Amino acid sequence: ATQIVLKRSNPLIVGVTGSVGKSSFIYLLDSLVKDRFKVKTTFTGNSESGLPLEILGLRKFLRSNSALDWLKITITLPFIIFFSKLDFNVLIGELSIASLKPPKNMSYLLEFIKPSVGVFLSVAPTHTQQIARDLNINVNSTEQILKNIAMEKGKIVTLLDSSAYAVINIDSHYIRNLIPQIQAKLVTLGKNINADYRLLSY
Repeated sequence: ATQIVLKRSNPLIVGVTGSVGKSSFIYLLDSLVKDRFKVKTTFTGNSESGLPLEILGLRKFLRSNSALDWLKITITLPFIIFFSKLDFNVLIGELSIASLKPPKNMSYLLEFIKPSVGVFLSVAPTHTQQIARDLNINVNSTEQILKNIAMEKGKIVTLLDSSAYAVINIDSHYIRNLIPQIQAKLVTLGKNINADYRLLSY
């Protein structure tokens, strides 16, 4: 449903991911662009269910996660699919993963949300127990876990085509290692002297 409505409305989609910093970044980006564009920012939904519900304007029905809430959503969904046109031309979406396997991974999210701009901010040891289970390794295998987090979250930039933009934090060597796989136009940021946009102080 989300894919159908997004295709019909055709907003510019900015997808943002990272182990930390996503929420702060989307609040900052929203404040910078909302005076110039009609913007929808997914402040309260970033998962396989929360993200599409927020994009479609259905999250307001999900008050207690009850069966009644989901019934309301199910009844409303066909009207959204066939008649709704989104009232924004820029979508800033926070994409969060909790696993390497569907539906809680990046591959699943990218099936229905296709960014024109992908932003990859950070890699840190979050959801390590689940990732370790997915890989069938010890939870203390931090380096292997972080590499896999980087690869999965990194799909937000490595799966973009050459017409899109990939914005990455090159201070992270995990993210920097993905550069050879990026086909999109690359924009780098960080404290690194080679960054396109360099942080000098804060």
